Amino acid sequence: DSPDSCLVYGGLYMWTEMMDYNYTPGTQGICPSNWHLPTIPEFDVLAEFLGGLAIAGGKMKEPGFRHWASPNTGASNSSGFTALGTGCYDPWYGWGYYLIHVYNGIWTS
Repeated sequence: DSPDSCLVYGGLYMWTEMMDYNYTPGTQGICPSNWHLPTIPEFDVLAEFLGGLAIAGGKMKEPGFRHWASPNTGASNSSGFTALGTGCYDPWYGWGYYLIHVYNGIWTS
């Protein structure tokens, strides 16, 4: 609901929307042609490739403080993924948008 935020952080999708209402693991969902939403095992392979769960996130995060709060420890973006601190949205408990510049959640199928 915020075009300016969408330009910076991309779209914010509920899981069912992201899956395009197809509940098969590895489905294309809302991805472009020839792409698919990653499964948990695929993310596990990525984390292992990047050195394990303890350091993989930092290798996927944009360094600095433009889109992340301090201290942004371990952020190097050496993977080239460039994760931003997009935050969360909670429509059920009335929290609205929160944890912006602190959190990035990535859906899996």
